[in-house]
This record gives sequence, structure tokens and C-alpha cells, in this order.
Amino acid sequence: MNVQELVNTIRDWGSVPNIQSRFPDADIIRYANDVLMMEIVPKIMSTNEDYLMTSEWVSSGDFIRIPSRAMGTAIRDISIWQERTYMVDRLPRLKPENLSRISRGYTIENNTIYLYPPGVFPSGELKISYFKRPNILTDNGFPVTVTGPNSIEVNYRFNVRVGDRLEIIENINPFESVFIGTVDSFTIGDIATPQQIVFVENFPSPPSILVTSGMYITHEGYSFVPQIPVDLHTLLAQATVIKYAESMGDMETMQRAAAIYSTMERAALLLMTPRTSNDPEKIVPYSGIEDFV
Repeated sequence: MNVQELVNTIRDWGSVPNIQSRFPDADIIRYANDVLMMEIVPKIMSTNEDYLMTSEWVSSGDFIRIPSRAMGTAIRDISIWQERTYMVDRLPRLKPENLSRISRGYTIENNTIYLYPPGVFPSGELKISYFKRPNILTDNGFPVTVTGPNSIEVNYRFNVRVGDRLEIIENINPFESVFIGTVDSFTIGDIATPQQIVFVENFPSPPSILVTSGMYITHEGYSFVPQIPVDLHTLLAQATVIKYAESMGDMETMQRAAAIYSTMERAALLLMTPRTSNDPEKIVPYSGIEDFV
């Protein structure tokens, strides 16, 4: 469900009157964002099924900044593509006090990853994996129509400026971000005339996920749909009912919603884990320092 559908569900289940002056959508969305990060995401992470995990190939050099969207400013692992063995070899984390001339791996200092030994890792052959923080929920999002390799139409007036960073999100599960770009130019739309937005960058090409009509556009870091498994959207709605009822001092609604939530939570966890009936295979790759020097 998108954010507006989420708000409507919370209103229905929590008997929250649709009176914007007293119970504005913005308050409900704010509570939903709190619940998403404090309740739903930790529950997803507790399954240890690699939901929300993402990987990207990076230019190495001797250090890498931890991606800003990594939850907890933490990484899962760093791997390197071994041309010799055609395998991805996981690098070990090293203790700074134990570094030596032949140390091979990485250390973490503050928000930076340092690679050892320096100067021997090929650029573009390092893969960093981390758990990506879901975007902040917003009702300021609209479906797009793709009109060119770097342009879209929006049938609403979307408040943008030249230089703004916008994000396009999938409109189907798992609601991933497929493009982040900088606004190069735009027109002012109205009810009869779609708004045109042109980006500095072109949309991604295969094998990346393509930008297609119907996807949602928002400002960077925001999403018009919760970026969690679709089976948990109703759990998010119910948890938000509890939070909202508590804030309003409605203990009866809060207790009733909490009992329903407990049943929904058990059912959701059964759907989420295990993700497969097979255990993951463990591969022990060849790893020698001579591959890098």
C-alpha cells in the first residue's frame, strides 16, 4: 500500500476521524515513520534472512566511505572479485593493533573503511554489502510517465527546483529505489497539463532495473510506499494504530489493537522465515596475497 492508503487504513482501524485540523495526516505519517524504524525494521532484521540487504561495486583506492544509507553506519561484509579463481572472496576485518606489512583485509575507523595492504586492490572489483535503511515515508509522491531517456511527466504539480535531487521508487514489491537524479529543468503542471521534469543523468540501462511508467517519484531519501516486504504493510499500519492511540490517551483502542497486532506479528514471521527450505552452502575460496601483488 502507498502512504495515503496506509494513512486511510490507520484511520479505519484506529477509528481516527478524518478531521485534518485535529488529526492531520502529517501526524499519522510521523508516527508511522517512528514505528517503521523502531518496531518493524528491527523485527525484519531479527529474522537473519538478509531482508533489506544490498550490495554495490565500488572504486577502491585505499579507503571507502561507509554508504550514508547503511543502517547503524555498519556493513555486512566486503568482498573482492578474484579473476584467477572466478570467485568472490570475502575480506576479513582486522584489528588495528595487529596490523603488519602482510596484513590483508580492512579496518573501520569512524565512518571509513581502510584496506590493507594499501595500493593493491583493483579499482571497481570490491563489493560492499550492507543493510539499507528504508526511506522516510511521505505523502508527497506521485506516479510518473516516462517520456525519454532522462525525462518524465507527472500529472500533478510536484514542488521541485533546478538542482533538486529526486528519487524514483518501484511501485511493486520490494519497492526499491531504481534511480536518483538531479533536476536539470522542469515545467509547471496543472490539472490539464502534465508537469515535465528532465534530469541531468540518464536513466539506468539493463541489467539494472529500468525506470518505467507507474513508478513513484519523491525527493531523495523519501518514499511514497513503505520499503519493506509487502506482507508487513498491514503490520506497520496496526503498530501505528497502537502508537497513535497511546499518544491520544485512548487506552481501550491501544489494548485492543495490541492484541490484534500480536496475532498479526506471529503470522507475518511465519511468512518471512525461512525464505528457502535449503540451507545456504558455504564456499571456501582460495585466497592468497599473491593475487593482489
